[in-house]
Order: sequence, then structure tokens, then C-alpha cells
Amino acid sequence: MLHLDDTTQTLFYGNATTNSLSALSLETQRTSEVKLKGAPSFLHKSPEGVYVLTMEGVMPHNRKNGTLTFIPREKGVLGEAEVLLDDLPRPVHAAVSDLDGDGKEDMVICAFGNYTGELAWYSDIFSPGRKKHILSALPGAIKSVIDDVNGDGLPDILALIAQGDEGLYLFLNQGNGTFKEKVLMRFPATYGSTYFEWKDMDGDGLKDILYVNGDNGDYFPIVKRFHGIRLFSNKGNLEFEESLFLEQHGIFKVISEDFDQDNDLDLAAISYFPDYQKRPEESFVYYENQGDFSFKASTFENIPSGKWLVMDSGDLDMDGDQDLILGSALFMSLDAPREMRGDWGRESTPILFLKNTTIRKEGFVLAQSEDGKGIHAEHTLMP
Repeated sequence: MLHLDDTTQTLFYGNATTNSLSALSLETQRTSEVKLKGAPSFLHKSPEGVYVLTMEGVMPHNRKNGTLTFIPREKGVLGEAEVLLDDLPRPVHAAVSDLDGDGKEDMVICAFGNYTGELAWYSDIFSPGRKKHILSALPGAIKSVIDDVNGDGLPDILALIAQGDEGLYLFLNQGNGTFKEKVLMRFPATYGSTYFEWKDMDGDGLKDILYVNGDNGDYFPIVKRFHGIRLFSNKGNLEFEESLFLEQHGIFKVISEDFDQDNDLDLAAISYFPDYQKRPEESFVYYENQGDFSFKASTFENIPSGKWLVMDSGDLDMDGDQDLILGSALFMSLDAPREMRGDWGRESTPILFLKNTTIRKEGFVLAQSEDGKGIHAEHTLMP
């Protein structure tokens, strides 16, 4: 888990080996750490502290012992963890909003599970009187967005379901805390859906769906040509049309931002299962928007120094442009060449900072986290 809070220049990161959450001050380089009951998978920041989802185990399972945990934070120091919910089936994502109009914040929690799972919302989540409402009992809920999708003034829930009956599901708010399900689109069970963004990508005033699929972990990974980035353009009336496909094997996440500050949206993407034999560099790809959704793909010329599972963006150095942070997880690494796995075993990079130098017109440079080993040799992006 990575979460960059650029308002306080703090990087939150989770360690799945030690079941801990750390808060690194990018200004002072001081770190505060707290132990949890499982691997952190998502973080929601509040004025008083942070709310964290934890999974008892990282790999898919059917146990219901994930948690929602509150951790107070004062002067940059993480306090003692307080478990609010302890029966979640492997939770991986949360979204917060007032769904029922009572003036109190509610939370949608995606529980991926394995053969079991759920998408549920909890009314008045931050009080002891919170109540659970199940929206879907399908396994594989992986991300949700809360927005007024149909324009009726009520917050709806758009959710991505993976793990079998894959698709994008819309839960239309009927008022009084009730929702009506509508399937926007379905994908083959082999797709391996991993992430989506709900954003106006083409500037027409309608939010589009930027979707990625690249989960290749059910069996020994093989290259699948249908893995990549897809843009589903919003045509109005809850109708969407695929208007872009960028092939990228094993992709797990994409972030759209105007990284080069030329008034269009570029893409940054990480792959957890790249084509190590032919294109190991697609582990990270930066897609520069050339206009009319024509993209120039670039990456680093060195081999991947980690197996990137998570990524976040924000203004790391407060210079006015968007930087990136990549997080590595060396689970399921047998698809990587033996030499590469050996390099990771000797000296891997758990966290990689990609500093945007748009001000100097140089693209991105990479720098290893400062842990006493110094800064990694810099490389500019290469086509």
C-alpha cells in the first residue's frame, strides 16, 4: 500500500511482511511505524488520523478477519491502532461519502476475497452505531467510486468486480439508503480486471472510464495480448464505447494526470506481470499524450529494480508538477528471469520515487528511497 499526502509531505506505506504501516515525513526524513493485524491495503486520511484496511493474508483467501482500523496521528507520529471492524473478507479498497443524506459519512468497502467476497456500504461508519448494507455478494470487488453518475442529485456507486463475473457495476441511489444495480459492462473471466478511473478524459464534460486488466496470477503467468489499458468513452445516458486500447502485459494500475503540463492527460502505468522475456521494461510505462489520444510510450533503459504492485502520484518536492511513487512486492516472482530474481534477492528497491522535472523539460528521473545507500543513478525516460 502507498498513499502520498502532499498537503503534509507525508508518504504512508504498508509492509505486507511485517504487517505494519509507516508514515515517512519527506521533509524531515523521519518515520513513524505502527503494527497492525494484517497487511495494509488501503488508507483514508482524516483530520484526526488515518483509517486503514488490512488483509490477514495478501494472497486471495476466504477468511473473514480483515479489519478497518483507526490510527490517531499527532505531530506526524502514528498512535495506537484501534480496530473498528474485524470481520471483513479481505478488504482492498474504501470510498467515503454521505450516501443516505443524513449528514454523516458512510463508507463503501470492497472485499475481494477469493471464492467469496462482497461489496458493502456502512452507514455512519465513524460511529459505534454503524450498520452494514450488502450491495453485492460477488467475490472480487476491487475498487469503487462514489459520484452522481446519472445526474439526479444523489450519490451513486460505481464498482469494478474482478475474480470471475468481471465487470463494471453501477448502483444507482434511490434515496433513503437504497440502491438499484445496473451492469454497465461485463468482461471475460480471463481478463483479470485490476483498476479503473472515473474521469473526463476527452474534455467533453462527461466522465469516462479508464480501465486496466492484467491480473495474471491464477496460474503460472503467460503473455496475454488482451492485457492493457482501455478507454470507454461516455456517450451519455449511461452508454459507453471503447475508444482506445494500449497493450501492456500484466498491467495493474494506471494514473492519468497532465504530467508534462501541456493541457492534456498523460498516463503512467505499472505492470506486475510484464513480458519479462521480450519486454521487461513495460514494468513501468509513461504514455505522453500527443493529442487525439495518440500516445508516445517511454520507460527506463535499466531493468526493473522491483516488481511494482502499487503506485501513487502527488507533488513530492512541491515544485508544481505531479511526481510518482512505485511500491514493490516480491510475491509470485517465478515468471521473472533467474538473474533478475537474484538481483532482487541481493538488493531490491521496495519504494521508488519518480521525480517529475517538467519545469526543466527533462521528463522523469528516478531516485531510490534514501535509506543510507544514497540516491540511485539517474536515468531519463527512453522510447
